[in-house]
Amino acid sequence: MCRLLVSGHSIDAIAEQLNLSPKTVANKLSTARRKLDVSSDIELVKLASEVGLVPWVTERRLGLTDAPPASR
Repeated sequence: MCRLLVSGHSIDAIAEQLNLSPKTVANKLSTARRKLDVSSDIELVKLASEVGLVPWVTERRLGLTDAPPASR
């Protein structure tokens, strides 16, 4: 679910893709937030990124900033 959330899918879209009801998806995310002691989906996704479950999407990667991409 976090991967779909990171990629910008809504609760309804996640539910449709996983063949679940939107209420089930919302409940699963709520349970995960409570168990991991985070207060928002953003914090949940950030935590998932920190432990390597999902890539963290930055403004630069999305093209939402005027800054040039970092050179490698």
